[in-house]
Amino acid sequence: MKSEIRTTLRQHPERACPEDIQQILAEGYLAHVGYSEAEQTYVIPFSYHFDPAEPDWLYLHGSPVSHSLLALAQGIPACIEVTQLEGLVFSRSAKYHSMNYRSVVCFGRGQVVTDLARKREIFDAMIARYHPGRAVEADYEAPSEAQLRGSLMVAIQIEAASAKQRQGGPKGPLDSQIFAPGQAGVVLLEPRQEHWRPALWSQPPFQISTETARIEPEALYALLKPTYWNQRLTPEGLLRRLKHSLCFGLYHAAELIGFARLVTDHDSFAYLADVVVDPHWRGQGLGSWLTACILEHPVMAQIRWCLLSTRDAHELYRKQGFEAHQKPEKLMVYIPPHMRGEERLA
Repeated sequence: MKSEIRTTLRQHPERACPEDIQQILAEGYLAHVGYSEAEQTYVIPFSYHFDPAEPDWLYLHGSPVSHSLLALAQGIPACIEVTQLEGLVFSRSAKYHSMNYRSVVCFGRGQVVTDLARKREIFDAMIARYHPGRAVEADYEAPSEAQLRGSLMVAIQIEAASAKQRQGGPKGPLDSQIFAPGQAGVVLLEPRQEHWRPALWSQPPFQISTETARIEPEALYALLKPTYWNQRLTPEGLLRRLKHSLCFGLYHAAELIGFARLVTDHDSFAYLADVVVDPHWRGQGLGSWLTACILEHPVMAQIRWCLLSTRDAHELYRKQGFEAHQKPEKLMVYIPPHMRGEERLA
């Protein structure tokens, strides 16, 4: 792809980031595809596939009777836009409210992908991009020949592209004045997705997944409630834990047989909690494997240290690299009044 007059930034040219074009496209989820036909302009949202190994191609697919895909398949000019929205910026001045984002605009023309083997390859790669860790046959049924023929796939050859971003806080004249009236700041949205997409580890017939939606709260409650550190657990409290933690489910087929969670700021600190394996499945090394997978998660590459509390599993965690704090006198704990006098720490 190349840059040309139609991709030259005229407003805030200092925000150009052409070196990030491939990364933004590879991390994006939703593309808006624009084209004109018979004096009418259309902008349609699509899922898409992009691979930095093929930087000049972007793939769309859908129904064989899709008006948009049939038009694009004719090779008419198309414009494709992908945006990652990262924050809402609020200012002490109305004019300087803004958004933090990274976006790409591409120009190109489409052609139909007819080779079935190639279509299958792209579909598998697209599923892996949107759902990292999922594998054909192990996690989903491969598309049949009829299904491949029944889907229209259009490859857009990217002729030119540009990328633009805004980062940082508000830039109004009053925003740097702490005692000025009003408020200023940034509301952060979802972090970059490479750390938030569900991760999956497979050791047939077992799997470990961070997909919280896959966890059945009733099954997890039955798993956690009998443990010595969860006697006060309530169904409502469990839902709060799931919402505010990075959760790891251990599965045998579709059955939840183990669980753990990280409470973390995703930057410097994490606390490992609620590590449990169903008693019927213990003695097979699953607890050690679960802990090892947690320590392999990308978020662990960001933090400075990870804490845990245990009454009887020191040896298991020691084998994974945990150790007693060399200066325990540096650590303190606050016990809220309503918890004092009870057994509180796992």
